[in-house]
Amino acid sequence: MSLQLIEGQPGFFRDTDTGQVTIPQRRGMPTHGEMPHGVIAWSEYLEAFAEYERQHNTGLTAEAFVGGGGFSWVQLLKYLGHLPTTWETR
Repeated sequence: MSLQLIEGQPGFFRDTDTGQVTIPQRRGMPTHGEMPHGVIAWSEYLEAFAEYERQHNTGLTAEAFVGGGGFSWVQLLKYLGHLPTTWETR
């Protein structure tokens, strides 16, 4: 495994071999029964982000959105419209 820091996004890494993105658990934030810290394939993240951007038209890049906190588990479900197929709890 080879991790690459996503530039400007502290705590978020992309595995250069698999394309998975590590999504950090933010200390002090309630989870409301959400999934714990985990990873998702960048391609699936981009799928969710495309739907998010279609609905909200923020003009952000996927990388910039990650820097703002990215998606919660519930948001991934909402914007993918299905369970993430590549999610792995870490």
